[in-house]
Formats: sequence, C-alpha cells, structure tokens
Amino acid sequence: FVKFFLNAGAQVIATLRSLESSSALKSLKESTPLLSVIEMDTTQQQDVVALGNWLKERDITIDILVNNVGVYGARVPFEEVTAGTMLETFNVNVVGTMLVTQAVLPSLRQSAGGDINKPASIIVNLSTCLATIGDDAHRGGKYAYRASKCGLNAITKSLSVDLRDRRICTVALHPGWVQTDMGGPTADLSADSSVEQMMSVVNALTMGSSGAFLSYDGSVLPY
Repeated sequence: FVKFFLNAGAQVIATLRSLESSSALKSLKESTPLLSVIEMDTTQQQDVVALGNWLKERDITIDILVNNVGVYGARVPFEEVTAGTMLETFNVNVVGTMLVTQAVLPSLRQSAGGDINKPASIIVNLSTCLATIGDDAHRGGKYAYRASKCGLNAITKSLSVDLRDRRICTVALHPGWVQTDMGGPTADLSADSSVEQMMSVVNALTMGSSGAFLSYDGSVLPY
C-alpha cells in the first residue's frame, strides 16, 4: 500500500512496531519526503493515542485509512486452542484496529454536503474470506483468526452506519491469498498485484458501498 500511494504522488503516513524490522520501509523513508513513518504498537493504547495527537498537532487531514494489521494466531486443532491465543489474536485484529480508527477519526475528511454518493473519506479494514460464515465452502478450523476477523467485520458494518452522515465510507476488504509472511511464497497473488486490484476497488467506492464485505476483485462476499 505504501508504494502504491507514493507512486500516485500521495502523502503517506505509515505505522509499524519497529522501523528497524522493515528494511524496505526504511529505504522508502530515506528516499522521499512524501512518507512519514511512525513506530506504533496497536495493542498499546498510549501509542495509538500518540498517533491521534500527532495528526491533530499537524492539522493533517486523512483521505484514506487502511487498517492492515493482523496476526494469524496459533495453528492448532480445536482441542489445543487456548484463551491466551484467542485473546491475543482479538487484541491485535479487532481491538487494535478499533483503537486506531478511534484515534484517526477526528482527522478523517468529513462532509455533510456536496455529492451525497461520493465518500469524503474511506476506511478500509483488511479482512479475509475465511471470516465468511455464509460461505458453503467454510471448512472449519483456524478458530482465533476466523473469529477475530468476523469481529472486525462486525465493527466495519457498525462504523458504516454510524459514520454515514459524515460521508465516511467503511468497507471490509479481502486481499486474496497473498505472498506475504502470513500467506507464504506459494500464494496466488504477489503483494503488488493484490494492492493494485484492491485499490481499483477502493477508487470505485461510493457511499452505497459502505458496510460491504468485498474481495480484491470487487466481488461481494457474504458475511
């Protein structure tokens, strides 16, 4: 996402737990003034509050918020799932995303006038097709990850209702099976291909799309 937005000439604010853990982001930061990088742990409320204050102090207006944080949780059978695994996964995938959105909300572009179908700003919550309960292909397992992403989808849907009057469009977006640390090297999509297709979807969003659960190719997924 960072490279995509920078290539489009946008000002980008990226967050991560430690800049030293990402040589690619560190290199990008050194190569362009369009990128600001903030070290933040989304599970630490003081870090998230500091982000919100940083935005307010600089009077920054956000057009698109991409919540792209996530952990998979322990890959174990049902009998070995622990409360710790469930809570840790929920803390990152659900609570962390909610807190970041709370902190950034005052800085998101908002409008009660103009074209009522055009979003003033957009919140994109990265979800997964594995969170689909209504899918006949649901194969069980992955308890912590699936349950947490269902929780994220519920927050996305609620936000779409609560923020509609401010013309903030909120969607849950499945990125596909992507060649990342989580998806592995044999996944179907490169990160660049996934982002390009997701951004085609994001750029076509209207207020009528708010609350939708969408795939990277634009298809609608059942909750």
